[in-house]
Amino acid sequence: MGHRGFPRFVVGPLFAVTFALAAPAGAHHPAAGGVGLPETRVAIDTRIGELAAEPGGFWRAGSLTLELAVWERASVYSEFVLGQVSLSGGGVHTGPGDDQLGARVTAYRSPAGFLTVVVGAGVELPTGDSEAMLGGGHYMLTPSAVASLHVNEVTTLAFALGGHFVLAEKGAADNELAGKGEQDKANDKSGLHGTAWDVHSDEEVALAVGVARQFGPFEVSGTASLVLLAGGDELLGPVGIGAGLAVHPSADTTVGPHLATEVLGEARQRFVGTIAFERSF
Repeated sequence: MGHRGFPRFVVGPLFAVTFALAAPAGAHHPAAGGVGLPETRVAIDTRIGELAAEPGGFWRAGSLTLELAVWERASVYSEFVLGQVSLSGGGVHTGPGDDQLGARVTAYRSPAGFLTVVVGAGVELPTGDSEAMLGGGHYMLTPSAVASLHVNEVTTLAFALGGHFVLAEKGAADNELAGKGEQDKANDKSGLHGTAWDVHSDEEVALAVGVARQFGPFEVSGTASLVLLAGGDELLGPVGIGAGLAVHPSADTTVGPHLATEVLGEARQRFVGTIAFERSF
C-alpha cells in the first residue's frame, strides 16, 4: 500500500483548527486544516479528556464531520458535536456542542506530490450551552494552513499553523470585540473559555509539527505543538505532544486511536484520548 499522507484524525485532538496539526491538546476540528487534499469524506470520532484548566472535571464528546469536494482543489465541510461534561462541583451536563462550517483549498501541490499545502477557514457557531462548557458562547473564526512533505514512500512530515479568533458573542453578532469597552476587551483576551474539549483564549495562534511513518497497513505518528497568545500579558501558551496509531484496512478507510497531553506552560487539558474513523469517497 502506498503512503496515503498524514492522517487527519491522528493529529486532530491537538487542535481545533481544525488545523488538524496546529494547536493545544484539547482542541479538535478534524476537517479544517487537514493535511490531506480536499475530498468527499465522512469522519466520526469519540473523545475523552480531563480538564486541567478551571473549573476542572472530565468530559467526553463525539463528532460527525461531513466534507464535500466541490472542485478538484476545494471542499466545504460541517462538523456536529455531542458532548457530556462533568465539572468539578457542577454536576453532569449533556447536549450538543458548537457546530462548525468551513472550507479547505489546496493552495499548492508540487508536480510529483512531494509538497502539498492546504489552507482552510471555519466559523464556529454558538449552538452549545456555554454555562455547561458544551459551547463557547460566541462566533469564532478558525483559520489554518498545513504543509505536508513526503520524505519518501512511507514517511511524511507536516507543519501547521492555526488560530482561534472570536468574532462576536452569542446574541450580539453585531457587537464585535472592537466595539466593547477597554475593560471588557482586557477580560476577554486574558481569560480562557470555550467548550470543555476546546479551551482557548479569544485570540491565539498555534504552531505544530508532526511526523508519520507507515508500516504496511499501519501508520504511527507523533506531534508537538505550541500556542502563542495574542492578547494579555503572556505570549506563550501550553506546549502539547501527542502520539497515534492509524490502520488503513482499505485505500479509502482509516481508523485508530490517539493520545495527547500538554507538558509545559499553563495546561488546559491533562489528557485527551481519541478513537476515530474516516472514510473518503
